[in-house]
Amino acid sequence: MRKPVLPACTNGMGKGSRKNQKKFEGLSSEQAAYLQEGWFPVNVKLLSQIQEKLSGNRYSGSHELVKDLSKDFALFTYTLRNCVNMLDAEQRGEENNPVKILENTDLANLSSILSPSASLISNHNLIDMTRDQGLCLKHALISSSTAELLGEKVGIEKGMTFSTSLLRHVGLSLVAWNYPRIYSKALSGLASSGRGGLEWELSKVLGFVPRTAGISLTMPGALNPGLLIALGEYKQDENATVIDIPEDLRLVAKFCDIGETFAKVSDPEHFPMSQKDWDNVVQDIDHYLGHDGVSKVLAGVNENLLNYAHATPKNFDVTLTPEKNVKLSSLYHGKRLLAANPYIAKCNDVIRTKFQSVYSSMVPGQVSIKALEILINEVIPWAGFTRGCIYLMDKNDMYLIPRLKIGTGNISRYRPVRCETEVFTDHPIANALFASIPIKQKDILLHGERVSHISGSIGNGNKGGVLYLELSDEAADSLANEQMVFFRAIQQALNDCLGF
Repeated sequence: MRKPVLPACTNGMGKGSRKNQKKFEGLSSEQAAYLQEGWFPVNVKLLSQIQEKLSGNRYSGSHELVKDLSKDFALFTYTLRNCVNMLDAEQRGEENNPVKILENTDLANLSSILSPSASLISNHNLIDMTRDQGLCLKHALISSSTAELLGEKVGIEKGMTFSTSLLRHVGLSLVAWNYPRIYSKALSGLASSGRGGLEWELSKVLGFVPRTAGISLTMPGALNPGLLIALGEYKQDENATVIDIPEDLRLVAKFCDIGETFAKVSDPEHFPMSQKDWDNVVQDIDHYLGHDGVSKVLAGVNENLLNYAHATPKNFDVTLTPEKNVKLSSLYHGKRLLAANPYIAKCNDVIRTKFQSVYSSMVPGQVSIKALEILINEVIPWAGFTRGCIYLMDKNDMYLIPRLKIGTGNISRYRPVRCETEVFTDHPIANALFASIPIKQKDILLHGERVSHISGSIGNGNKGGVLYLELSDEAADSLANEQMVFFRAIQQALNDCLGF
């Protein structure tokens, strides 16, 4: 077994904003060699068929061979990489369409490129494919099939959207096969790791951005501005001359984005998808393909998936039920968030059951209204809190504004609270915004009454507001630790409901 080649030092790579992403784009020569040697595995049966046709002179031209290569992601990109390497430096970068590079290569050179056995092309085998590697392949096939159909409909040059979409997936496929543990760990923690995405999570560990690395390895020296635009990789230099971007290249990039979003619907476990997200995808597809466009896409996608499924029956699910998956996405989303709330496990059985109802109603990508209602009307009263308020921060005027009252009383009972600085004030709600832990006070004068309360910030560290809850007399006299645990569980659940 080969030893994975990792960056010399990854200390601190997990920190910082996405503005620092450029430092991850560099691929060391050792990593490049490691990935090229470990190209993702080819369809052995298809390779044998192609080799037989080549030896029997049964291809009338390169374009016929390219059609067969398009049936296998690994063979297509492996051949493209070698075709680019055969070009002179001046010839590289002249062509926007990767398929044209293949079709412009004569059959003799293509035959030479495809003469090695499958084990020499890659030291991996599809028979050994894991579930996560199968998901990665499935995403690539769904994305490219969707993009191809959209591109053909509007008359984009044949093969352009298909090959561009595949190129955008090369890096993830290489990582999935050559760094399988790192890939699986990033994938499994994706939904709770923030909004950086899979590429970002992997780059923090590997030291390079998978998409950028995969494109560079497949098309070395052949990335002109037009192709970079289609790949979504073009970065305009502030001092450079502004280039005129053809509309078809913009459309290629857009269709690739649509294809990638559609692919995520097939994997609700790892990519939470709200009904709104799904509606947007349907609207985009129907705009170009007409009514019932999704069914047309599914027909083409299923054909390509089944071609692969015959060669890779293990760990390769070809089921596509996007509308059902949107609902499953919410369930997976809620389960992950529930497991990530450490305080719920410390609550009693009754409260835990009610929290399960909250999290089963969570919706990814938006405020979970139903979950919020259950939290306010069922969980909070059962936990011993009689009333309270959710304050949201107005960062322009630096006021905490009462937005939602909890329990009895009227929202007018709660007034906006000034909180301009982190300096300690005489108002506990303002202090709670900046405190590192919730504030608990017993029998103090607040809102013109004697109250006992617990208040804590919401926003997962971003100071988005304050949750203020008043305790019943019985709860105020109970064990302080128990009520604080209840509050912390509610506080995190509120963050999850609001999408913080």
